[in-house]
Amino acid sequence: METLVTFLLIGSLIQGVFCVYSVNLPQRVEALQGSCVFIPCTFDIDQQLNIYLTNNAKRKWLTSSTLVFDSSSPNTGLLKGEIFGTATQKNCTTRFDNVSQSHNGSYYFRLESSSALQYSYLYSQVQIAVLGSPPKPTLRVFKDQQELMKMMEVIEGSSVNLRCSTKIFCPSRPPSLRWSSSLNENVTEKQYQNQSEFISDLNLTVSHRHHRVTFSCTATHQLQQPITTQESWMLLVQYAPRNTSVTINPAGLVLEDRSVTLSCSSNANPAVNYTWYRDTNGLLNPVQTGPNLTINDTDSTHRGRYYCTAENKRGTQNISVLLDVQYAPKNTSLSAFPSSSVMEGKPVTLNCSTDANPAELNYTWYRETGSQFELLQTGYNQTYIVTNPTHGAWYGCNAQNQYGQCNTTIQLDVQFAPKISSSCSRNSAIVCVCEARGNPCPTLEWRLSGQALANSTETSISVETLGSTGVKSVLTTHRSLTDVLQCFSANIYGSSSQFQPIPPPQEPSEKHKTAALSD
Repeated sequence: METLVTFLLIGSLIQGVFCVYSVNLPQRVEALQGSCVFIPCTFDIDQQLNIYLTNNAKRKWLTSSTLVFDSSSPNTGLLKGEIFGTATQKNCTTRFDNVSQSHNGSYYFRLESSSALQYSYLYSQVQIAVLGSPPKPTLRVFKDQQELMKMMEVIEGSSVNLRCSTKIFCPSRPPSLRWSSSLNENVTEKQYQNQSEFISDLNLTVSHRHHRVTFSCTATHQLQQPITTQESWMLLVQYAPRNTSVTINPAGLVLEDRSVTLSCSSNANPAVNYTWYRDTNGLLNPVQTGPNLTINDTDSTHRGRYYCTAENKRGTQNISVLLDVQYAPKNTSLSAFPSSSVMEGKPVTLNCSTDANPAELNYTWYRETGSQFELLQTGYNQTYIVTNPTHGAWYGCNAQNQYGQCNTTIQLDVQFAPKISSSCSRNSAIVCVCEARGNPCPTLEWRLSGQALANSTETSISVETLGSTGVKSVLTTHRSLTDVLQCFSANIYGSSSQFQPIPPPQEPSEKHKTAALSD
């Protein structure tokens, strides 16, 4: 029983020793070659020995029983630097300067205050890892406090946070961070640090301008020669179509019977779908899909306004273009005002209309009467006033632009009252001829003493038409006419008459007289 009590007492004392001597320090610290390493450290001792702890106590660091640092002569050991605070504060925080990769290894703390207070904290050691070059900074992107993975896209108008951080190896010479982008715009950043990292936040409201823009964060570590490292992130932004445009190929004038291609392009992400429409009397009719619209053998019917619609899941944008097909005059026609039927002596206005592009035309006006050609007017006048129209004449208009010409004619229907000519001859019978011309075609009759003559046993009257405006009558009679014969003609515009004296009977010749006497 006594042996058991002794064992328990010794065990308790040993446990007490392990419990009262303690040190708090990280298991591993990293350093940059040529820079310093910072080891946060506190220690504790048996409270009964606090009376032996003074500020003159030596605070030492060792590796494999080799002394590398002594607070009493901080610049003479294998590792030079500074230990912070005082021994009575139980502070063993230390900075080692100008470390190299030969200093890689495990280190432990030792306290020496008097012969009664000397202790090596072998059970808690720190691993110093010296890096030959600094690592790249860490770059992370957050949207609505959710971290994004690389190649993930954000929607235009979203707020994103780009966070760059780099490790602080030496607090006395902290690194610096700087943002740059391929957009070459000024950015506002917020910088701060915690115990181990230096951090820079960049807050953005993304727009289409940020799509595929690379943001780079550069960390600069202050060593004997500054060393920089960099990490980058390309933003991918989804946005509706912008800057939609249409080009015409070939450029310039589009000539009839040629091929033309309308090409639509737009700036958008994701890629857009294109749809072509044509404006038909205010209604947009779909033509086809795809970025290119090709029209072969263009003609005047293809002329008009075409619309391209660029669309993706973020929106749409429309753009229009006027396809102006150039061609020679065609379908030329003439019209008369107030009518193509016009009274003789009254003016009539002729209007020449044609389909042409460009519509700035040169008009040539002319008149054809039989085989006679007469130039009336040239210039840009689309109308021509006929002051004294000629019945039976053809009036023509020739419309011309730089691509060709087209002409047409119109015949005016000139209305006029009858015009008469007559004559009589007398041989064995009296023969009278009367012609009348008028429009509309007039009537014609013979009168004697104011009374109309008709066919009889002694009188023969024949009538024939002369074209669309003339009439001819031949009167043959064996009667002895002593009164004056009258030719009378009329239509809706008036009448005309001509009195024709009857030639006297002819005297017989001498030959006929001799023959009569011999009988």
